[in-house]
Amino acid sequence: MYAELKPVPCLTYSDAQKLRETSATPILRQVTEDGKYCLVLVFEAKALQLSDFEKRQAKFASFFGPGITAEVGEF
Repeated sequence: MYAELKPVPCLTYSDAQKLRETSATPILRQVTEDGKYCLVLVFEAKALQLSDFEKRQAKFASFFGPGITAEVGEF
């Protein structure tokens, strides 16, 4: 079964960045080298190979929406 959720508008407030800077945990402070937010998902799928995920890399990015990149790698 497949479900698609339409994107919702992003609402923020002028003091949100200051609040994030004072309240963020070390995990939330991890960003990419160019300062963008980054989310890392780790999967354990014994029935799949890394190549199976690599074939679906573009689909992962499109699932999360426009302007999102996805990288597949091994840890």
